[in-house]
Amino acid sequence: PVCFGRFLCCYIGEYSVKRPKKVTPYTLVLHEHCGPGRTLSTWVDSEASGNVARFLNHSCEPNLKPFVVRIADSPYRPFIAFFAARDITAGEELTFEYSSSSASGDAEVICYCGSVNCKGFLP
Repeated sequence: PVCFGRFLCCYIGEYSVKRPKKVTPYTLVLHEHCGPGRTLSTWVDSEASGNVARFLNHSCEPNLKPFVVRIADSPYRPFIAFFAARDITAGEELTFEYSSSSASGDAEVICYCGSVNCKGFLP
């Protein structure tokens, strides 16, 4: 079991501040608002050099919540850290809610999360 608020892992991969030519299913995009009209975007692709976080799936009722973490030794590289959004039972799938903007484009993708409050499509 995992208790509410517990750190689980960071999303690790190849970092880019420009949209990569090849966006894989393992690409996570982070958009940080840095002031009026300014957004810093970071793409993290874990396909070739990722960790266990690349296997986290989407749910409309997730049990994990991502947070942006910046470390003094690496202030220019944001880390995406996942924490338990509630108590998680042993054997339960680990999930988070994908962001409102997808790395692959604007195409609607059907959601199969199976949660009671499923929105029908990935955000």
